[in-house]
Amino acid sequence: MDRLRAERPWQSADGAQETLEHLADQSPGPELIAEARSDLQAVERAMRVLPLRHQHILVALRVHELTREEVAVRHGLSLRRVDTTLRQALLHLPLARCAA
Repeated sequence: MDRLRAERPWQSADGAQETLEHLADQSPGPELIAEARSDLQAVERAMRVLPLRHQHILVALRVHELTREEVAVRHGLSLRRVDTTLRQALLHLPLARCAA
């Protein structure tokens, strides 16, 4: 019985931190959720005013994670034009300017 008590994982200092991490609520709070929703709405508004080509290239590269080469072939553009279009699109997005 003494051996079993001594082997309890929650009694060691090393396991205490791990146990506390599992108990702590890691989900975002209401303030963080509201801020994220506001940021998303700002991006959606900015996306709506972009030309369709800019929207498609931005989504293909940043959301679908296609390569520049794949996007160039898909849209019949040069790599340079893909880069220019992406740069122009990012300049219109409020979060892209803050992250840069």
